[in-house]
Amino acid sequence: ATVSYWLVEQPFRRRFRSAPPLKALAAAAAAILLVGAVAAATVLRPGSWRSSGLREARMAAYWDYDERPDFTFQFRLGSCFRGSPNDLPFDPAVCLPLDPSRPNVAVVGDSHAAQYWRALALRYRQVNVIQGTGAGCTPSPDSTGREGCVEMMRYVFGPLLRSGRLDTVVLAGRWQEDQLPRLAATVAEIRRHGTQVVILGPTVEYQGIFPALLARAMAHGDPELVRVHRDGERERLDRRMESFARRVGARYVSVIRVLCRGRTCQLAAPDGAPMQFDYGHLTYSGSRWVVDRMPLQLP
Repeated sequence: ATVSYWLVEQPFRRRFRSAPPLKALAAAAAAILLVGAVAAATVLRPGSWRSSGLREARMAAYWDYDERPDFTFQFRLGSCFRGSPNDLPFDPAVCLPLDPSRPNVAVVGDSHAAQYWRALALRYRQVNVIQGTGAGCTPSPDSTGREGCVEMMRYVFGPLLRSGRLDTVVLAGRWQEDQLPRLAATVAEIRRHGTQVVILGPTVEYQGIFPALLARAMAHGDPELVRVHRDGERERLDRRMESFARRVGARYVSVIRVLCRGRTCQLAAPDGAPMQFDYGHLTYSGSRWVVDRMPLQLP
């Protein structure tokens, strides 16, 4: 109040005290009209003042996606995506049931496999898409780690694979280059039973939480703020894995090529949700968008 008194009120009073009345009235009228115009615009078009901030807030709010119903629906947390102390008892009849009337396709791996199950089941309705996934779970006959993962993998690479009724196994994971020798052995074991193998490559990953990066880029109107945080090593691994898949006799789908064209990657799904909810996992909307565009034919 003191600052505005000396820097605003007093200078205006000194300036207009000796001014002609019409000049003072004109200045006052102009100020009133300006304030009135701003107020009217705010009342008549509130969305234009708030929409940008609301969009950014909506994007940033996805940091808690793993607590939302969409996450449980997408991953089938606790039943067919295992790794929590609250997991239900493993039941192959729920997660890995074979259908005698349709081709059977199993999605096997860690959370980067679980993110695709629902979208694959919805796209390929003519196929019985089943799920054997666990948190941090390497798709391998000799998988180690959490009991939920080991139990699931023992069943997949034991009774399920030996049944002879599994047409295709879709392998996905947060791949690392040092996993490739073990992955080669896994592919060989699956093919030994006459079952086809599809490998889904790594997703785009970011150094940071993707929804927060995207909200900040939207606030500044600069997509480059997202791009500079992209992990280029995942793209290099993707190219190496494509060659690797050919050598071991597996079909390969580059998820990165679905998501990205050159330096530009898809950032949001058609419903406005971010494509990814953490460093690299896809949201439900993001996984639907990716799977619908995969160059993949299942039996």
